[in-house]
Amino acid sequence: MRSLSYIFLGLMIFTVIGTNFGTAFGLYKTNTQWPMLRYDNTNSAASTSPAPNNNATLWSHLASDAHYSPNVVEGKAIYIDANVGGGKIYAVDETTGTDIWNASFSSLVYPPTFNDGRLYATTQGGYLYCLNVTTGEAFWQYQATAAGHIYTIPVVSRGTVYFGTDSNLLCAVNSSNGQSLWNYTAGGSVASPSIDGNLLCFACSDGRVYALNVSETLPPPSYQSIWNFTTGGQMKGYPILDADKVYFGSSSTDHCIYAVSRASGELVWKYRLSLSWETNRLPMALANNTLYFTVYSGDKVYALHADASAGNYTENDAGILKWNTTVPTSCSGPTYADGKVLFGCDGDSRLYALDALDGHMIWTYATVSPHYPRYPTVADGRIFVSNYNEIVCIGELFPASSSYYLVDVASHNYVVEVVASAASNYFDYSNLLPEKKLSFVLVSNWTENQTAISNITLPNEMLGGPYNITIDGAPATISTGENGTHTTLSFSYLHLAHGSHLVEIKGTSVIPEISSTIILLLLITATLLVIIICRKKSSSSSQPHYSAIHADFKFSKMYACRVVLAPPFD
Repeated sequence: MRSLSYIFLGLMIFTVIGTNFGTAFGLYKTNTQWPMLRYDNTNSAASTSPAPNNNATLWSHLASDAHYSPNVVEGKAIYIDANVGGGKIYAVDETTGTDIWNASFSSLVYPPTFNDGRLYATTQGGYLYCLNVTTGEAFWQYQATAAGHIYTIPVVSRGTVYFGTDSNLLCAVNSSNGQSLWNYTAGGSVASPSIDGNLLCFACSDGRVYALNVSETLPPPSYQSIWNFTTGGQMKGYPILDADKVYFGSSSTDHCIYAVSRASGELVWKYRLSLSWETNRLPMALANNTLYFTVYSGDKVYALHADASAGNYTENDAGILKWNTTVPTSCSGPTYADGKVLFGCDGDSRLYALDALDGHMIWTYATVSPHYPRYPTVADGRIFVSNYNEIVCIGELFPASSSYYLVDVASHNYVVEVVASAASNYFDYSNLLPEKKLSFVLVSNWTENQTAISNITLPNEMLGGPYNITIDGAPATISTGENGTHTTLSFSYLHLAHGSHLVEIKGTSVIPEISSTIILLLLITATLLVIIICRKKSSSSSQPHYSAIHADFKFSKMYACRVVLAPPFD
């Protein structure tokens, strides 16, 4: 019996002091998000975020085939890499560019659209996936086999995901469970839709732009055709919606920009370029009644008065043209933010920032890749852009943010807060009891060395001071603050470019290794021993044997007394 008790006690102690890593929660809170490829469901590509006034790079993350810039939500920059295992979605820390999670999918086309804590991703293979933005795990998948391939960006509105296919269908799927709601058949391949309220518009390869009423009050199939507008050639683009008009480009046959009535689809104005440049292949941007666009294989960026009077305009007509600027050829579609027009050019592999008022150059950024930066996104005062081989964040260092780690040790639960400019991970408390030590790693993909700050707040009951902190084995200078129950240890250090640094904290006192639960188990075990010994005593009459039992009994009583008198730990 006593041998079994010792074995049981040993297993309990092993459980308490075994290797443990803290479970983290908390991440930088994105204040001005960029949730989908063209910013919002109207495809405005106009962010409310501030934008950098220079081209200083904060961090870079290596990629192999990242065609599009990341969407930025929930503290993460989320992008796709088409060359990794057939296609992967990556989520990296918005502030440092370090990996958070990745998920493998085949034939990905666009970065997933974010809505209400979920990501919606389409594939060329005809699948729509719904993922958890925190973990990358799939909630559900929808296979549009009969609907053909999907080459469009999903948009999510009022519980419905809308996307187009190359078999002439606009599909509507329940965003919660992935159940098909309805399909609308168009006259050709359906491009990425736009939606605002009850109005949904999309371009089609039959040369038309379609408008549907998707009001929730409509009876099944819950859509109604309103109008369609015919252009002179195949349509591929992203219509932009505002309060009273719909804007879209056209093929090289027309080489025009159109503005039509949102209500009726009737032409309001048409702007015709002098050269046969395709204007519908690249998305536009709309901000402050100004329409910004580039042309496929052309060498100009344009700004038009979106509220121009009705009529037909030619390229240099002052009634509609606000400005145009000559740039190297083959530009990406523009983004607007903070009075700046941002776009990449293939001709010189640079990212450009122009003044939105008159088109003059503010700054450029030369990429390390021969490929041009595509569709820059702007969030939290920083620019995020892909040039195929890497994702780059341009802007200032983010303020330090908090990560919280759950520590479950000796039947106690504690929360430890780590505040850092770099990302903190690998929080390890396996040496808390035996060595009175904690450790974690600070990591980033910053492109330059940074003098960084960090602090850690500890419950005094869990680990008491005085404390010592080392960074990569070297002692750190710390300042200490205490409020009676917790101690905050602050320090600064030099964080190397694309570096990681091990931080170790050692205290001088630690929570007792044996908790009240284990004490209770020991008390029960000791009581059982006493009962067994007493029974042996009552069944024996020989004095020598009694003395042996009596000695055991005294030992057991003394052991039990130790347990009872031990101070409570909870």
